Amino acid sequence: MRSVFPFVVVVCAGAGVGLAQHEPRVLLLTGADAPGLPGVTFDDFSRVSFDAVDSVVFRASLAGAGVTSANEESFWRLHEGALTLIARAGNPAPFNAPGFTFTGMDNIVAQDASAVFSATASNDGGATERSGIWRWTDGVGIELLVGVGDVLPGLGGAPVEGVNRSAFAANASGDVAFVGALDAGFATTGLWQIVDGVTSVVAIEDEPTPDGGPNPFSSNLIRARIDDNAVVAIGGLLVSSDAAAYSTRDGSLQKVARSGDALNNRPAETLGLIETINQRSDGLLAFSGSLDIFGFDSAIFAESAPGVLDVVIAEGDPASGVPGGVIDGFGAFFTPFAVSDSGHVAYHASFDGFEVIGGFNDEGIWYGPIGAQTLVVEAADDLEAVEG
Repeated sequence: MRSVFPFVVVVCAGAGVGLAQHEPRVLLLTGADAPGLPGVTFDDFSRVSFDAVDSVVFRASLAGAGVTSANEESFWRLHEGALTLIARAGNPAPFNAPGFTFTGMDNIVAQDASAVFSATASNDGGATERSGIWRWTDGVGIELLVGVGDVLPGLGGAPVEGVNRSAFAANASGDVAFVGALDAGFATTGLWQIVDGVTSVVAIEDEPTPDGGPNPFSSNLIRARIDDNAVVAIGGLLVSSDAAAYSTRDGSLQKVARSGDALNNRPAETLGLIETINQRSDGLLAFSGSLDIFGFDSAIFAESAPGVLDVVIAEGDPASGVPGGVIDGFGAFFTPFAVSDSGHVAYHASFDGFEVIGGFNDEGIWYGPIGAQTLVVEAADDLEAVEG
């Protein structure tokens, strides 16, 4: 029997091999029992991430016996059919001072046999919340990586005023890159990395960029990515008409792309703005942004070789697999895209065209190499609920 469910955790089995060749599979449905919590069920899912050992971690809202707004948020791991509670609001939170409990769960990234997550914690019943990033390890538990009040390198011993709970990244080796704000008399944003247990600064707001451009690093630019070789990448706006992406893949932070750069497969156009970035394990980047600096057509870009930038897909392009469909925007899933080590790109987009009904069948997920993406799943497609 096939059914459509509004709240599910769905994966495409074998995604690392070739997403387009595999059917979406339902792993978990809302209403299912939350293991170890009698009378409690899953009410909602978000922030899904998976690792190389086929573990899936996710954020879940809970409902049922004893659940209140103070303890409804949680993180879980699904591995080989078994669910494990990672952290839950209301439970004790390791921090740089005693007596803290988690008050809110934000984002989570899977690592092999572990996970890194961002959350808030409080020691005064939630009146004062402090942000931080923690690591959970199977069989070990939870440890704080960085939190408000910690002292980081970069501004002469200034303490952390806040941690950006959505702008962090982790790799399979346990290395982490994160964005924080330092209390240096005013809030200054920076990007740090924790590699082999050592914390070091990557970039600080208002400092010059390594390519000597006219605009310094800005808080809009500093967004973290880190690959399995501990290469850190950042990208975004410097000012309203200037965006750039940088990487440490050559040993130090260097420019990868900047507004106005040429596009390999569309020589009549240039790179406009840069928004969200992703990277492959070989350090090549992909990012969302726009065509031409004052253009309004959003697009997804990817390097096919160092410094060679191609357009993957842009607004106005045909929607592959949708007869007469035209791409008209990109969504939030995959933020809104992901890139594999083979150079294949997955993206979530909306489209318009004949027999397209807004809010019903106007969205899809595509996957494949540049210029040959295949529609994997479309809004209004049926999904089959498979046990396990």
